[in-house]
Amino acid sequence: MTEQKTITMKNIAANLTTHPTFMAIELKGTRYPKAQPQANALGKVLMYSSFVSGTLTIGTSMTFADEKQAVFAEVPVAEVTQVEVGIYHSLAGIKGMLPFEAQLTVNVVLTTPTATYDLLNTDLQLVPAILAWVKANNISLSDPLKLQQRVDVDWSKVTLQAVEDWAADTRYAAPYGMLSATAPMQ
Repeated sequence: MTEQKTITMKNIAANLTTHPTFMAIELKGTRYPKAQPQANALGKVLMYSSFVSGTLTIGTSMTFADEKQAVFAEVPVAEVTQVEVGIYHSLAGIKGMLPFEAQLTVNVVLTTPTATYDLLNTDLQLVPAILAWVKANNISLSDPLKLQQRVDVDWSKVTLQAVEDWAADTRYAAPYGMLSATAPMQ
């Protein structure tokens, strides 16, 4: 059974702390995912993601930029009390259409005393990078899929079956349906 999630569709600054939000993450000079320029909207939907994406740049602080790349928040890394890292088997689609091919979506949940940031990212290469960052900064890690034990796998070859096996008996076990019709339009 697919669990439906409400994903931020626009106005990332207003929705980031209340809804899962796609964010490119820049860490140690590397962007996850790498920019995927598309010539048209159909190309974006078919090859990447139909959802808006902001950018989180991580240095000594975390700088959040919205879908127009305007910075709207900065949080010192020292304020992060916990990070959860997981992977969803996600199905993205548009109302009235069948879902496109299943994809794997990294979920990074950053918790501070004042807010929780539920971030989504389409690049599995982010997993070992974010886990190394968590360890280097002595941040508490929630790792329901035991990804830290798998940090040395070839993330470019991780399969849906592997993620389903890792996710068994966790909140990541159910496929994550992301339909644009259910997203907030604030």
